[in-house]
Amino acid sequence: AAGLGYIHKRGFAHRDLKLDNIKVALHLHSGSVPRIFDFSIAECIDEQGRILSSQSAEPSVQYSAPEVQKNLQGIDARRADVFSLGVIFHELLTGRNPLQEGGIAIDEAMLPRRYRAVIRACLQETPERRYRDGNAAYQALQHAERYYAERVGFAFGSFLVAAAFLSLPVGWGMVRERMSTYHTNQCITSLEMKRDAKV
Repeated sequence: AAGLGYIHKRGFAHRDLKLDNIKVALHLHSGSVPRIFDFSIAECIDEQGRILSSQSAEPSVQYSAPEVQKNLQGIDARRADVFSLGVIFHELLTGRNPLQEGGIAIDEAMLPRRYRAVIRACLQETPERRYRDGNAAYQALQHAERYYAERVGFAFGSFLVAAAFLSLPVGWGMVRERMSTYHTNQCITSLEMKRDAKV
C-alpha cells in the first residue's frame, strides 16, 4: 500500500497489480521487504487519476476493477489500482480470489477483524466508494494496526506475502517503513524519463 501510494504521488498508475507482481526481497539484516514489479503498462495520470495516454493495455482480469473489465473511459486509474490491491490483500488472507462469476465475494469469516473494513473499502464496486489512492489505503491500514495494537498490545502483519508464504516473523511495522524502496524509485524514474521524452 505504501509503495502504491508512492507511485500515485509521483503521477503514475501501475494498472496491473497482482500477486505475481509483488516480490519479497530477503535481506540478512533488514528482514523481508515486499516490492512492486512489472511497470510495463504503467501510465501517467492527471490530477483526477485519468490516464493521459491513449495506449491500450490488457491488465490481469483476475485482479482488475469492474470499470476496467468493462473498458469504461475516463476512469480514475488510482482507484482501479486500489481495487487490485484489495484483491491481493483478500487473496493473501483467505487463499481465495474474491472475484467470482457472480461478482465480488468477500469472505468475511476468513478475514482478520481489524482488516475487514479496509478490504471492504478497497473492493467496493463503485470507484467513488473506494480509497482515492494508494496513500489513503496505506493510512487506513496504519490506523487499523494502531487501533488493534492499542486494544491487544501488539500488532501482526498477517496479510504480508512473507508471513503468508514464507512463514517469516515479519511485522507490518517493519515493512511499512521500507515498502517504497530503491527498486520502485528506479522504475518511477524510468517512467518519468519516458514521459518527458514525449513532451
